[in-house]
Amino acid sequence: MEHTSRHVMAVLAAVIAFWGWGATADVQPTLLFHLDWLIEELRLEEATVLVEEFELSHPGSSEALYLRSRLQLFEGEFELAVQNADLACQAGDGHQERFCAHRDLAEATLQAVAPLQPVETSLGHFVIWYDPVRDQVLIPYADETLERAYAEIGFDLGHWPTDSINVHIYPDLQTLAAVSTLPEEAIETSGTVALCKFNRLMITSPRALVQGYGWRDTLSHEYVHLVVQRLTGNRVPVWLHEALARFEDHRWRGYHARSLPPSSQDLLARRLEEGNLIGFEQMHPSMALLPSQEDVSAAFAEVYTVMEYLHQQTGVEGIRQLVWSIGRGEDVQEAFRQVSGAPFSQFLEGWQEYLRGRSYQRLPSNFMPSLQFMPLGAEEAPPDELAGIAQEEARNFMHLGQLLRARGRVEAAIAEYRKAEALVGSDNPLFQNWLARALLDLGRSLEAIEALGQAVEYYPEVYRSFLHLGEAQLNLNQADAALDNLIEAVGINPFDPEVHRQLSRAYQALSNTEAAERAAEHARMTTRWHGRSP
Repeated sequence: MEHTSRHVMAVLAAVIAFWGWGATADVQPTLLFHLDWLIEELRLEEATVLVEEFELSHPGSSEALYLRSRLQLFEGEFELAVQNADLACQAGDGHQERFCAHRDLAEATLQAVAPLQPVETSLGHFVIWYDPVRDQVLIPYADETLERAYAEIGFDLGHWPTDSINVHIYPDLQTLAAVSTLPEEAIETSGTVALCKFNRLMITSPRALVQGYGWRDTLSHEYVHLVVQRLTGNRVPVWLHEALARFEDHRWRGYHARSLPPSSQDLLARRLEEGNLIGFEQMHPSMALLPSQEDVSAAFAEVYTVMEYLHQQTGVEGIRQLVWSIGRGEDVQEAFRQVSGAPFSQFLEGWQEYLRGRSYQRLPSNFMPSLQFMPLGAEEAPPDELAGIAQEEARNFMHLGQLLRARGRVEAAIAEYRKAEALVGSDNPLFQNWLARALLDLGRSLEAIEALGQAVEYYPEVYRSFLHLGEAQLNLNQADAALDNLIEAVGINPFDPEVHRQLSRAYQALSNTEAAERAAEHARMTTRWHGRSP
């Protein structure tokens, strides 16, 4: 309680107006704010005790109903949260707009969760809420990802939650918008697919995107946010929250898994050359409100390097100390000073010098991975993939090649692809995958691998590169390597049945009959509900 009082009371006067608390009846706005703030900080045990005391002193008041509903929303008791929020909204007592907005959020959350089914992960640290028909294929992989994240991120940040964490998998961006208070337009523009808010992890099912997205790393990313929230409350600015989450989100893969993808390195290098970085203040109050997917990608790459720089100076112990110092009530700048041994301004100067001097992998193509959402209500939408190729003549060659391949004239299709290659080069993952697919159709696996080149290294966001590389490796009796690549494909687009068919082949080649049958069932399942063509 000591550091809470010290921190909250210091900023109380400045933020009460922002939160919209005004005095009503005999209820002091400072008390209401303090209780609401404790809930927002995820200090739910402490908040529960104080809310119970508030209920005793203000029985049946709209404020008491609102605070109880807020607790219930954060604890996952959505039906009760709606009931109490509705009563608070009806009473109002000077806070009607705020109370009714909370009721609308609680109702939207209840509606979003109603069709979902809960399942506990294998070690019991998470409860995943999912569509039992359409998203069943995600569960074994989500289980593995979350439980590994729980262990590995726990070692780095020194925290292992003792309660079961709720994880919600929503069917589309509209649902994510409704339960998060973010505008739908901002979610689509920024490519936001997940959030950690209200004491739970919320992600959009990869079936809501045309080519999927890195949903397993995203689950881990949001879990980092939860751990940081619980350790520090709302005392971490957005840029630092995202820096920690982005630096740690690959940790579920293993200790040496941290990396900045080449596409992100190339983007950051270009932004540095152009003098067009995203300022920390621009990232507030949410990355999701940045004006474009490229800006979001640049911002994530930028803040990643802050933790990369700190990690090189202090190791993971410094990152852990930073988070725990803030949790003990230290100012962010003071926490950095304690960890780095220099004033925060000096740390930032060192980081900026590091940023300018860091080596960056540059890419031969100007291809920029982006997320494309499905139209609402559509199970399958043909993407305008050729829009990423600037030259009209090259687009025409690629289009003709696809028409020829669809008619079984694969050699002729390859000839058209080669004409496009002469114009755009051989390092565009769209071109590489179309050519590799045609070569695989003809049984020319070595040539398919050659056509893919560095696609999986340069653009790990593109699942087809992993799929086609894995298929080619299977054809060449390289089952171990193929399995690794196919599992990467699952981590991006698990709704392409071909991914699971090839996984089944890989497991069969490795004499894992049980896993092979499970993958075959996933192939049947995704063919039934979410068929995609590679």
